[in-house]
Amino acid sequence: MKKLLLFTGVFLFCTGVFSQQRPKAISTPGHRIKNSVAAKPHILVKKIAGGPFETAPSVNQLSALKAAARPRVASAHRNGVSSPAWFPPVIGDAVIGTSVYDLATNGTLSNRVVNVSGKISATWTMSLTGNTADQWPDRGTGYNYSGNDGSTWGPAPTVRVESIRTGFQNVACDGATEAILAHTSTVTSDGEVTSRRATQGTGPWTQGTIPNTIAGADLWPKMAAHGDTMHAVWQGTGTASGPMYYSRSFDGGATWEPKIEIPGMIYGTDIFAVSADCYSIDVRGNVVAVVVGDFGTDVTLLRSNDGGATWPASLKRVVDRYPIPLYDGSTMTTDTNNDGVADTLWSGASDATVIIDNNNVCHVFYGRTRSLELAGGTGLSYFQTQDMAYWNENFADNQPSWLGSIPDVNGDGVISTPMGCGGDTLENAVGYYSTGLVAFISSPKASVDANNVIYLSYQAADETSDTSIYHQMFMHPYVIKSADGGLNWTNPVDSAYDVLNATQPSFASSYDGAFPNVARNADGFVHMVYQRDFAPGTTLSGTNFPCEFANNNDGVNEIVYVGIPVSDIPTGSYYTPNHPVHDNVGIQTINNPTFSISSNYPNPFRGKTTVSLNLKKVSDVTVEVSDLLGRVLSVQKYNNLGNGYHNLTIDATNFATGVYTYKIQAGNDVVTKKMIVQ
Repeated sequence: MKKLLLFTGVFLFCTGVFSQQRPKAISTPGHRIKNSVAAKPHILVKKIAGGPFETAPSVNQLSALKAAARPRVASAHRNGVSSPAWFPPVIGDAVIGTSVYDLATNGTLSNRVVNVSGKISATWTMSLTGNTADQWPDRGTGYNYSGNDGSTWGPAPTVRVESIRTGFQNVACDGATEAILAHTSTVTSDGEVTSRRATQGTGPWTQGTIPNTIAGADLWPKMAAHGDTMHAVWQGTGTASGPMYYSRSFDGGATWEPKIEIPGMIYGTDIFAVSADCYSIDVRGNVVAVVVGDFGTDVTLLRSNDGGATWPASLKRVVDRYPIPLYDGSTMTTDTNNDGVADTLWSGASDATVIIDNNNVCHVFYGRTRSLELAGGTGLSYFQTQDMAYWNENFADNQPSWLGSIPDVNGDGVISTPMGCGGDTLENAVGYYSTGLVAFISSPKASVDANNVIYLSYQAADETSDTSIYHQMFMHPYVIKSADGGLNWTNPVDSAYDVLNATQPSFASSYDGAFPNVARNADGFVHMVYQRDFAPGTTLSGTNFPCEFANNNDGVNEIVYVGIPVSDIPTGSYYTPNHPVHDNVGIQTINNPTFSISSNYPNPFRGKTTVSLNLKKVSDVTVEVSDLLGRVLSVQKYNNLGNGYHNLTIDATNFATGVYTYKIQAGNDVVTKKMIVQ
C-alpha cells in the first residue's frame, strides 16, 4: 500500500557521463493510465490493440517486415549518403548525414542549426561505427553546410569535426566566424571543446577549449552568438546534478573568459540542483536570455541586458513555480498540505527553450506534466507529458498558458494509442526520447523572422502511425506560428504543420521523426533539421525499454533538412489566454449543458482524489460514490455553487482496494465515472 500499483522505477542506464543520460532515478505511475490530452478543449487518450506481436519481434521478423513494408529503391537524390535501401525516395527534403547514435538530448535541444542570410550550417551527434565496447568510439560532431538557402548540401560527413570523442554540440554563427561547442569525457582534454573557423561553411577547423572546464564534469553545453560574441552555459559536476556555469567569447570562440556560476540565482536558491540539458540560451544584441527548468523545479528565466556582464535579480522571472521550493526527492514527498496524502503537482518536463523576439521580449516554451511522490518513495514519479506550455515576459510570473497538444488528425476528439512495445518493463504507447520523461509531445524550438513572426517546432505523436510492427506511435515534427507576439497561434490540434506528411506523404505513417531543430532566424523558410528512422524510441532508451533498444540498436538514422515555406504554415487562429494551464491540461472533459468535469486525479490513488468541476450557472451539486454492486458509500452535497471552476475532493481513505464509481449531478445533468483505489 506504500506505492501505486503501476509505479515502476525507471533507472536510466548509463554508458558513462558521455552517454548523456540524466543522473537521477525517475518512476512513472500510470504508464497504462488513460490520461487525456487537452484539445477542443480536451482529448481522451485510449489504448487499442496494436498488432500481431505480444513481445518484441525477432531480428529475422524485423528484417522480413522491413523488406515487406518498404520498397527497395536506389539511394538516389541523397547528397552522397549511403543510406539503407529500404528507405523511400526523398520528396521535398534532403538527407544531409546519417548516424547510428540516436540520442540528441536529455531534455532541451541544443542550438544545432544556424541561418546567416540563407547560409545554413547544421550539426548533430554522429557515430558511424555503432555501439561497441568503447561506446561509439568515433562519436563526435557531424556537420554539413548549404550556401544557398538549403537548396543543395555538401556530401554527408564520414568523420567527426573534432580530433577526440565529443557529444551534444551546438553551432553558432552570426556573421563570418563559425564555432562549434561540445563536451567530452576524454581525460586528456578539458571538458568543453571548441572548434572554430574564420568563414562559415569553408576552411579547416581550429580546436580549443573553454578554460578551467573539466572532462567528465563540465557537460551538456548550450551556445548562442551575436556577431563575434558567443555565450555558453552548461551543467557542472558531471556525476550528479549541480550548478550551471557561464562563459563568453568576444572573438568568435578563439578565447573564452573563465567559467563563472551565474551568481546566486539558480543553484541552491531557486533550484536544488541543475541537471543535464534542462536549460536553453538565446542572444539578441546585448540581451542574453537563459531559461532553466528541470522536472520538479521552478521554470526560471534569467536575463542580462549588458551582454552577459551582469545578471540582475530584478530581471529574473519565475515562469512556472513548482509548489515545493528546492524539492529534494531523497528527503521529501509531494504532500503539500501535511494531511499525510501525497499530492499530484504540476511540473515542467525538462525541455524548456527560449527565444528573444525583435522587440527584445523573451518567449519560453516547454512540456508540462504532473508529478507525484509517496512517502518512502525514491524520487518523483511522472505522468506522460501530453501538453506544451507557453509564457512570455508580458505574462505575470507563474502564469503560463496552454499552447500545443497531439494533433487530432481525424477530428473525432479521441487520440487512439497502441498497447506499447511488448516485453518492455514500461509498455508505453510512445517511445522514450530522453527528454527526461516519456512524452506524447516534447522538444520545442523556436524561430523568428524579420516581421517578428514566431515559429514553434516540436515533436508529437502521430495518430495515423502504422503500429502493426512496433506497437508504438511514431513521432512527427510539427510547426505552428504566431504573427502577433504570442497572442494568437496556429491551432495545434487542427492546423499544425506536419513536416513528415508534407514531405513524405506516402510513408509518413511508418516514419519516426524526432528532435526537430530549427535555426533561430527564419526568412522565407523555417530551416529545420530532424532525425528520421523506422522505429520509435532510441537505442539509448534505457534498461527498462529492451524492446525499443532491440528495435533501434545500431540502426541507421537519417539526418534530414527541410526548408519549410512560411506561407505553408497556417495562419494563427488559436487564442492562448494569459492564465495558468492548471485547469485545462491533461484532463478528460465531458461537456453537459450545466457543467463539465475532469477525470479524477490522481487515479489510481489512495486516500483522496480531486475532480475539477466547471459550472456554467449557479447550481446545487451532489457527488455520490458507489461500489460496483451499486451500494452507495458516500454522498456529498454542495448548495448554490457559483459558476466557474471548483475542485471537489473525494475522500476514500477508508475504502478497500478496488474499482468504484462516482456520480456527479448538477441540475438535471448527471455524469458517472470510475476511479481506482489502491
